[in-house]
Amino acid sequence: MEQEDALDLESQKAPLPDCSVSPDNLRNYYSDAAHTNLVGQWGCWCGGLYYWGTGTQYIEYILEC
Repeated sequence: MEQEDALDLESQKAPLPDCSVSPDNLRNYYSDAAHTNLVGQWGCWCGGLYYWGTGTQYIEYILEC
């Protein structure tokens, strides 16, 4: 688990990745350490771009489609 400051994923100023050429690298953000309540996602997964919700310190990385 990597700690990050909470952020609003939809208001990020960094450019979004081009998921047609980017490797799968999806971050699931949860409201708690047990990962029971998904509150946001950011990244590429299976060719699709996901960016919604809120970033938190409770992250699960999904690296393969």
